[in-house]
Amino acid sequence: MFQAKWFRAVLVMAVLASLLVAPLVASAQGAATTSGITAPADGATVSGTVKVVGEAVGDLSKWEVLLFANGDIQDGNKAWLAGGNAAGPVSYDLDTTKYPDGKHALVLRVVQPNSNYTDYVTMVTFANATAPVATAPVAAAPTATVAAPTAALSDIVDTAVAAGSFKTLVAAVQAAGLVDTLKGTGPYTVFAPTDEAFAKLPAGTVEGLLKDPKALSNILLYHVLPGKVMGAQVTDGLTAKTVQGSTVTFAVADGKAKINDANIVKTDIETSNGVIHVIDTVLLPPAAPAADAKPAVTPTNGITSPKAAAKISGAATVTGYANDPNFKKWQLDVLPGGNADAAIFVALGENAGEFSQALDTTKFPDGDHALRLRVVKSDSNYDEYVTPFTLANAAAPAAETKPAATAAVTPTTTTVAPVETAPAAAPAAESGITAPKADASVSGTVTVTGNVAGAFSRWELLLFPNGDISGGNKVWLAGGDKEGAFSYDLDTTKYPDGKHALVLRVVNANSNYTDYPVMVTFANAPAAPAQ
Repeated sequence: MFQAKWFRAVLVMAVLASLLVAPLVASAQGAATTSGITAPADGATVSGTVKVVGEAVGDLSKWEVLLFANGDIQDGNKAWLAGGNAAGPVSYDLDTTKYPDGKHALVLRVVQPNSNYTDYVTMVTFANATAPVATAPVAAAPTATVAAPTAALSDIVDTAVAAGSFKTLVAAVQAAGLVDTLKGTGPYTVFAPTDEAFAKLPAGTVEGLLKDPKALSNILLYHVLPGKVMGAQVTDGLTAKTVQGSTVTFAVADGKAKINDANIVKTDIETSNGVIHVIDTVLLPPAAPAADAKPAVTPTNGITSPKAAAKISGAATVTGYANDPNFKKWQLDVLPGGNADAAIFVALGENAGEFSQALDTTKFPDGDHALRLRVVKSDSNYDEYVTPFTLANAAAPAAETKPAATAAVTPTTTTVAPVETAPAAAPAAESGITAPKADASVSGTVTVTGNVAGAFSRWELLLFPNGDISGGNKVWLAGGDKEGAFSYDLDTTKYPDGKHALVLRVVNANSNYTDYPVMVTFANAPAAPAQ
């Protein structure tokens, strides 16, 4: 009897132990690694080359690492960085100097077999411009550091409006057309004169400036620095270049800070797109050089060569000018047949002003086309300038002044005629890529060959990284408008190893097209040594 009771007690204890242990085991199993970017950390400020690491787990068809300029994932302005089709660790060395300073979004996109995907977003700030570095604790102006609000921060303009002490500044910003700029992504550092500061200007100055938006904009942008500069970064003797283009100088002495001749009376009013510091005097930029007396020579945005409707061939040089107070970059594209939907990327630059770009026109079919210049602003809006032109690379018609040669060839054509019946079967050759073969593994420079047959207006050879033809991330390789065989030497070392899609796109006269894809694998990295 005692043994039976003892056995039941042990059995009850064992059941209770299993009930306690089971959730712990399940919890440990549930702590499996999840997809996401682990470095850099969300909100980090980085520069130079930074290693992006993360993990892609679960049932997936592929993963991609993408960079969204300005952090706007919705606008589609993304750069493809790396990708793969196997779950596991993700690693990529990102050279941040290739992109403008400011906020950006690093996104790990994990695509499921049904083509749905999940984005894992990490916001980072690129800061490659020389940042002011404090060499000693700031003996700064009377700091009135604004405590972090519990609600979301407003942008620079809305913060200035809400303060109530910047009525003249807000009116000036509106008159100068800078509201959208200062509501943009930024970040910006604004040295904001109070209403009392504007009142110290000579009588009639403010009224006159409000009627001259260009001069007003020049003065206001002299109060703005690119990037976010906090009070603790200001040191005695520091200089910084303003958005207007001229420099300002800081001084710190006896516990007070100045910018030029203005006292900084309040610092570190944080906003959603930068920071505001309050000053007691309006800053005036240095006098413009005498050359400014010739406004007629001020260049305007657009393509200067070739001229509109020009006929060009061979190697051409495209020149132009791109600038804007809120300039971010310029981009040059070719529009085949003037069709913007078929735009072919040519080049981009991040330096405002004049540009020059070589263009090999033999890569495009003869006919009427257009060059498109986009001047992109920091808020991702852009101005567009289109110049139509005509390509004429086809050789001139053969001279008809040699009938004797035709007569001499006549007997030969009779002899050759039976031979020419063999190519009569050529129409059987269908459009498509003949080399490399589907699923081939290639490296170095590989020759892509194929054939184009039937009625069409043009053909294009495209490369889709990661093999995702529906994703839109394509690279234009070659094109033409003649039927028959084609050949293109592809340098695979310019692209990451892995699976890609080579696509022959045959476009009909009605702009519909048929794609002939061939999946290949680029394998330029040396194979791992056998263990």
